[in-house]
Amino acid sequence: MPRIAIGPVPCARTLLICFGTLPVLLGADATGAHAQATAAAGGQGIETRNEPIRVQPSEVVDGPVRARNGRISIGARADVGAIATRNGRIEVEEYTIVRGAVESRNGRVELGEAVDVHGGVSTRNGAIDLGAGAQVYGPVESRNGRIRLGEDGWIGGDVDTRNGAVDLARGATVEGGVKTRNGSVRLEHARVAGEIDVMNGDVHLGGATRVEGDLIVLMPEERGIWSWLPFLGSTRSDPVIRIEAGAYVGGRLIVDERARLEIANGADVPEPEVYPSREAWERR
Repeated sequence: MPRIAIGPVPCARTLLICFGTLPVLLGADATGAHAQATAAAGGQGIETRNEPIRVQPSEVVDGPVRARNGRISIGARADVGAIATRNGRIEVEEYTIVRGAVESRNGRVELGEAVDVHGGVSTRNGAIDLGAGAQVYGPVESRNGRIRLGEDGWIGGDVDTRNGAVDLARGATVEGGVKTRNGSVRLEHARVAGEIDVMNGDVHLGGATRVEGDLIVLMPEERGIWSWLPFLGSTRSDPVIRIEAGAYVGGRLIVDERARLEIANGADVPEPEVYPSREAWERR
């Protein structure tokens, strides 16, 4: 059973009832408790309302780990169910197995080396950082935040961020596509099985990178506010598409006429299809 750290509790306000081997703790003093949680056998998992949760290294939680408003921290080599918090950071240390999705509405998500997630990873507002060798069997999504996949990492679904950069390190693989509305995309000796679609941002394909679908970099006719918000990962000027020698694009290369296209000798890419804007491409 995972250990939830609980501070001193007055005896007069504590009732301990035993049903077989399952203890139920009631009436804990809210001012003295680190976490008011249910940690039960039989797949019920751990749940708190507004307190942090810490699962110790190598422990097993047979069920989900949930907090409404609190940080969740999972120790190395643990084995837990799905992880979710409405407002809080999620940290999962190396070699842990998560038997479900990892979700935070507002908070950063960090997965350590070789973490294995049997679902997707998502946050509405926050960065997602996946360590070297991490495996995620579903999509990875952040509405407002950068997404990074470390060396030899693997994502079984799409990578999607509305406002943020996408960075795939050496040996990383995305079995779906990569999409960002306002942010750069950088691949270093990585592989994307689907298409890459960028609206406002630079694209860099390092040597030996493989994009098996289309590479699409098209801006709207009126860029508006997005053209001067560099903190979102997009550029102040028109985007630069840089494709190094050894990189490969198996689908179409569809680019905005305002972008600067730099293709090195030795890159294996199709003839560019140039359009004045995203709207013009959609009307084709």
